[in-house]
Amino acid sequence: MIDVTSADVASYVRRYDPDDYRRDYQNLKEILDEDEIKLINPDDIYEVNLKERIFYHVRDLEDGDFIGIESNGQICKITHDSFEIIPLKESLAEILSR
Repeated sequence: MIDVTSADVASYVRRYDPDDYRRDYQNLKEILDEDEIKLINPDDIYEVNLKERIFYHVRDLEDGDFIGIESNGQICKITHDSFEIIPLKESLAEILSR
C-alpha cells in the first residue's frame, strides 16, 4: 500500500494529449443526436470513470457536482458529498435549460 502522506510526487508530470479532448467529444457525439450535440459545449466534455462505469462530463453544477451522460446514453446527476449517481428522467434540453 502506498503511503500518500509521504509520497514524493514532485517529479511526476501529467501530460495532456490534445487528442483526448477530441476523442471524448467524438465518443459523446456517437451517443447523442444532432440536436442534443448542439446543446453542449465541446470544451466541457471529458470522460470520467466512476464505479467501473464511463460517464461524459457535460455541465458543472454547484460544489463539484455535475451532469454526466453514461456511455449507454443515460443522463445522470453526479454528486460528490455524499457520492451518488442519480439517473435523471428529463431530456438533455430540459436539464441544460435550468
